[in-house]
Amino acid sequence: MKAKCHGQLGVNVYTVVDGSRKDEEYEQFDTELRNEIIALLQARGYIVKDIYLQFSERVECNEYDVINFEKFKKEGERKAQDVYSKVNTERFRID
Repeated sequence: MKAKCHGQLGVNVYTVVDGSRKDEEYEQFDTELRNEIIALLQARGYIVKDIYLQFSERVECNEYDVINFEKFKKEGERKAQDVYSKVNTERFRID
């Protein structure tokens, strides 16, 4: 191996929250989710030094945004299940 590379992973994320409680948007980004993201990256050969979530702006969403959010969330849950299914597959050899 000749090179060690350093880079940043950029992700624009959005979420829909009630907004009545302070920092409610961070509740789903817990240690378990952070560790899952790091594990997926490491499994692909990346060294992850840090991962964090920072929301820079807060805007009011409309009914269309909420409907889309629910659609994307369901699609994401389906895709995540596909990933977890791959990880949890066990193979046995019977001689």
